[in-house]
Amino acid sequence: MTKDPEYKFTLNDAGEPVPEPDIIKWSEWMGSHDAERLVKQEKVGKLKISTVFHGMDMTNTLVGRPVQLWETVVFGTKPLRTRRWRSRADAERGHAEVVKWANEHSDAPVVNESHPNEPSSDTAPA
Repeated sequence: MTKDPEYKFTLNDAGEPVPEPDIIKWSEWMGSHDAERLVKQEKVGKLKISTVFHGMDMTNTLVGRPVQLWETVVFGTKPLRTRRWRSRADAERGHAEVVKWANEHSDAPVVNESHPNEPSSDTAPA
């Protein structure tokens, strides 16, 4: 699937992305399909790893480039870690990779609640 700057996306009954040009319909669908949007959420130590379908292309690229409609976020790291995916299958595999990283780096820095955007020099896949 390629990017169309006029569309947001929903999921059909098979879980495949479908362009939705009507922002009201898109918003209503997003607000009423949490279970369909969730790929997986897990906690690893103090980290929370969440992978979801977000329905908007986050690639910020030119028209014609593949869209990235799924995203994994690792909450509790500094800076916040994210990875984006082109398909649900990629998102599922990527989520597993991020969980593996989190398990291998259980000493990963945790967000300082008073300074959540403080930079960090550590590395991670997300």
